[in-house]
Parts: sequence; C-alpha cells; structure tokens
Amino acid sequence: MVEEIFGSTLKYLWVGFCARDEIASKVVHSTLEISPEHQIIIKNEWKKVLERNPSTFDGFLWRYEGFYIHKGKTNIELSPTSYSPHRVLRDIKKQPTRFYPNPIGVNTVQITPDGYIVLGIRKDNGLICVAGAGYVDKKADNQTSSAEPENFFDTMKRECIEELDYGNEMPFKTDEARTMGIIFGRFHTATMSMYLPLNVKSKDITIKEPEHSELVFLHDDEDSLERVLKDGSIEGKPCIDEVAGDIGLYFKYRYKLGLI
Repeated sequence: MVEEIFGSTLKYLWVGFCARDEIASKVVHSTLEISPEHQIIIKNEWKKVLERNPSTFDGFLWRYEGFYIHKGKTNIELSPTSYSPHRVLRDIKKQPTRFYPNPIGVNTVQITPDGYIVLGIRKDNGLICVAGAGYVDKKADNQTSSAEPENFFDTMKRECIEELDYGNEMPFKTDEARTMGIIFGRFHTATMSMYLPLNVKSKDITIKEPEHSELVFLHDDEDSLERVLKDGSIEGKPCIDEVAGDIGLYFKYRYKLGLI
C-alpha cells in the first residue's frame, strides 16, 4: 500500500519486473456487473457530459480482471469495456470491485541518461503525472469488437511518441523497457507501470501533444524520490496519485533489488 496526499490508498494489483516476452494479455469473459438502475444513471450522466463537451472520448477500453502465471510467464486477464461507464461509475464510492469497469492503461517512468524522470503538468487539472501514459488499445491490425489488446510495450511506445518530441529518431529501445507492476488508483483504473531508459538527455525533450502545459524533470536521486513519496508533490505542485505508485515501484527496483 502507498498512502498519498489525497488521503486515499493506492494498491499494487500485481508486481513484476518483466521483459516483453515474459508477459502477455489474455482476453476473458467480463465479471463487470452493472445493474439496470446504474445503466440508467450512466445514460443520463453521459448525456450531460456530451452536452458540456460533444467530442468527449467514449472509445473501446480493456477492463482488468486479474492475472495468472503459467510456465513462468505472467498473463494479465482483460475483458472489453468502454469509457462512458467508467467515467460515470468511478465517482460512485464504496462499491465492490465487480461494480467498476476498472480500465487498464500504461504509465511510463522514463529515465534520461542525465538522471531525470520525465513528468508533465496536465492541462485539464493542473496535476503532475508521468509523461507517456494512456489506455491500452486494440491491436492496430484488428479494430473489430473481437480484437485482441495491444501489447503493453506497444502502448508505452505509442503514448511516449505521441506526447513527446525527443529530437532524436531513436530516443529509446522498446526491448530495454520492463514492466514494474499494476497500480490501482482512486479513479478505479488499473495502470501498468513501465520502466523505460532513454537515449536522450532531459534538455532535448519537449512537448508534442497539448496534453501537458509544461514538462517537469524529477531527479532520480534517493532524496528526491523519497520526498515525492512523502509529500505527494514536487516543489509545491500536487501529483496525481498514480505518480506515487510509479515512483514507489521504481524506487523498489532501483534500490532494493538493484535491477535498475
């Protein structure tokens, strides 16, 4: 458990330092249970959302269902869901896990050669989050309802390239990335936290997508990491809660296990 500044508790649903060939996603039947009453609530509340912003995303997502290990390989179980029920139901508190869509995404802890973690300040809420984050999509070669989920490493690569300009055609090698664990946050999302070493220094990285108002570079020394875990903020600017989980995992592998 990781206590953070917002007063909620982060959970690690799974922890594992895996290369691409050591982890996979498996599509399973959904255990999501939405009552007729809540279906009406979703319909009415989503209508209000669209009235405020007609272009609001309501695309296909994958719901975290669990994991199992078979012959040394970790398999993350996912089922199809969508954004609108998640957007509405996440604000209804103290319900059992089967009540929430719990969509899965990826957060990328990008480490520059000069020793910084790449973060950004979100335009929509002003909170600090990791740069290179987003929901797991369908595989690009299959956009039907029966599609398979894209690999977590492909989601990581897509989000990093979409959000940042590295000033270099080869800013990282995907094969050098590793999973670190799945974080469950206060908005009922499951987030695969990824470690990614970069080939470019912090001074060469700029914003590409308008998702962030500015970038924040956190030095990855022990004091800086512990300060974020304790305060939930960087230089007085609050972090979204998953940042504590990402940094906690990075801290775990970097110092406790000596793998990073």
